Amino acid sequence: MWSGKTHSMTAKHRILTAGALALAGFALYSNAAGPLTPPAPPGDPAAEMPSLTELQRAAYQGRTPLAGSTGTVTISQPGSYVLTGNITVGQVDGISITADDVTLDLNGFTISTTSNTGGPYRGIFVHGKNTVIRNGRIKGNYENVAGELNGGGFAAGVEGNFNTSGNGSNVVCEDLQIIGCQHGITFYWTEGNYSVRRCNIHHCDSGISLAALPAGVQNTVSECQVVQCRGTGITAGLVKECYVMINTTLPSPPDAIYAAMAIGCRVSSGNVNAANRYNMP
Repeated sequence: MWSGKTHSMTAKHRILTAGALALAGFALYSNAAGPLTPPAPPGDPAAEMPSLTELQRAAYQGRTPLAGSTGTVTISQPGSYVLTGNITVGQVDGISITADDVTLDLNGFTISTTSNTGGPYRGIFVHGKNTVIRNGRIKGNYENVAGELNGGGFAAGVEGNFNTSGNGSNVVCEDLQIIGCQHGITFYWTEGNYSVRRCNIHHCDSGISLAALPAGVQNTVSECQVVQCRGTGITAGLVKECYVMINTTLPSPPDAIYAAMAIGCRVSSGNVNAANRYNMP
């Protein structure tokens, strides 16, 4: 006759038997595998860590950092560079770009000179081709006082090579502020393919000069402001949406704008010498 007690004892016996078999299996597996071996210690941390240069490039999105300096900084290799401090020099160039295919981000920093006398040195001197310069300030010590340019410092904020045809060509300058340089931005070659946009030029002789017309008609200036300059404000093939104010004691007022085409510009003094003018007040 079946009873619940007999069933309970049988279930308990089955549980104990299963547990014993599991323990026996684990013991057999452990003996077969041998003792557990701890993991090997880590390698040399210093050897495995990225270098400072690698960390800097990662922080600056792959660009090569240029530290601030009190002497000329020369860029002699192609690549993308970012300034990480101010550059303050005497009677020398601030940055000299001798390589082709260079992009330079000034990163909001300033290139300045301590000199109060004129001389053949620039904030940025471009010798190479295919160059982009952006996002910073270049400061000399010239000042337009009642139409006369006094002081000294950089002969130009940004200047291109003028000795070898083609060098210092295919250049873009954007989002720059240039103050107190004898000339603001100057490039020479009619085949140069220059573009200047969103730049402010203050207290200079000429403001922005991009090669000679009529051959240099492909060179363009857009959304720029040239104020308190003594000579020609902007020379380019196309001048678009710019503002120019000339302050000079010269007996014959210079051209505020000298262009093949001027579109949507405002001039508060000086002449507009443009073959074609559109949307001009």
